Amino acid sequence: MFDAIQDFLSDPPKEARPIYNERSLQLELGYHLRCQGFAVEFERPFKAPRPAGSTKLPKTNLDLLVKGHGETAAIELKVPLNKRHPETLYDYCADIEFVEALVRNSQVDNGFCLSLPDDHVFWKTVGAAVRFTTVSASRIPS
Repeated sequence: MFDAIQDFLSDPPKEARPIYNERSLQLELGYHLRCQGFAVEFERPFKAPRPAGSTKLPKTNLDLLVKGHGETAAIELKVPLNKRHPETLYDYCADIEFVEALVRNSQVDNGFCLSLPDDHVFWKTVGAAVRFTTVSASRIPS
């Protein structure tokens, strides 16, 4: 499944449309995965236990649940386009926490959190900040 996601990002299908927001990424990636033989469910409800001390409201809907080729995967997506830097990073951490809980509780085999930012703040190193990498910024129109 990782290879199918990586292929979508690095060499998008000819019929794929530009990614304008999280919903367009969800639909395009879901369609691509279905064409690769995976079963895809959108906005799949799940209950996952929260770690002690978590300050975010519990997430209940998974962006994509993908099944096939002997595995089930949870995929959370972010397309931050509104200059909400701290908020988006916090939301992204909540997505990671949610996907990790689904994997930890054996509700899925694997989990992916995918972000396609168009702002360099998300991928350039500033001081001691963590470096984020982007597979294909060309998918987001300028």
